Amino acid sequence: MTERDRVRVPADRLPAYRVIDFHTHVFPEDVAGRALAGMIDRTHMRAYYDGTLAGLLAEMDRAGVGVSVLAPVATKPSQVRSINDWTASRTSWRIRALGAIHPGLENAVEELERLAALGLVGIKLHPEFQSFHPEDERMRSVYDACGRLGLIVLFHAGEDPNFETVSGEPQTFARLAERHPETTFVLAHMGGYRMWDEAVRILAGAPVYLDTSHATEFFKPAEFRDLVKAYGADRVLFASDGPWTDAAAALQAVRSCGLDPQDVERIVWSNAASLLGMD
Repeated sequence: MTERDRVRVPADRLPAYRVIDFHTHVFPEDVAGRALAGMIDRTHMRAYYDGTLAGLLAEMDRAGVGVSVLAPVATKPSQVRSINDWTASRTSWRIRALGAIHPGLENAVEELERLAALGLVGIKLHPEFQSFHPEDERMRSVYDACGRLGLIVLFHAGEDPNFETVSGEPQTFARLAERHPETTFVLAHMGGYRMWDEAVRILAGAPVYLDTSHATEFFKPAEFRDLVKAYGADRVLFASDGPWTDAAAALQAVRSCGLDPQDVERIVWSNAASLLGMD
C-alpha cells in the first residue's frame, strides 16, 4: 500500500458532506496556544478553533467539511524536515496535507522527493513570512521538481496584514505559470488578498487555481459569483484558511451566491478531489 492509498478516503466512508477545505492550519499541541496568541496579538484576527488537529476536526464537523488540507509554512530552513515529518504523521482519510519548503534549504529537491514519498501532496509557500520573492532564482528547481513529482504549490497571494510589503502579486504568478507549465499552482485568497481587481484582470484564463480563503467575506453574493465566473468554476477551490475564518460562513457564501449547483459542486468538492487524487 502506497502512502497515497493510505490517506485515500475509503469508499465506504465517503463523507456525507462532500466538501474539501483546501487551506487550513494546525500546530503541535504544545505550541498551538502560543502560535495563535502571537498571531492574534499582531493582527487582531479571531481564531475559530484552537489550532490543534482535534480542534480542526471538531470545526470540520461543525461546518460540514468532509476533508481538509493542512498548509504548514517553514520560517527557517531548519524547520522543514521536522514539519514535514509531523504533518505527514497527522494525515488520515479526513486530513490531506501539503508539506513545507524554505528557499534557503540546501538540497530542496531531495526534500521534495522525500515529502512526496511521505504522502504529502504539495508545498505551501508564503513570500512575506519566508522573506523571498516568488521569482527567486533558487526556486526554479523547486517549481520544476514539483511539476515532475506531481506536487501542488499553494502560494499566499496578495497582501498580508502582518507585513507592509507585497511580493506575491498577480503578474508574478502569471509569469510563474507560463515558465513552469507542468506545475500546478494554487493561489490563495482568490489570486491576491485585497488585490482582487488586479488579480482577475491578469489571471483570468491563466492556468492556475484560486482558493476562496479570506475572500468571500469581502464581496456581495453577486460580486463573488461574477468573480468565480470570470476565472471559471473549474479553477476555484473552497478554502477557509482556518482557524482564521468561519468555515461554515465561508461555505454558505459559496453555496448562496447564485452559482449553478454544478459549479458549486466543482468548487466545494470535485476540483480539489481531482487535484488530490481522490476522484
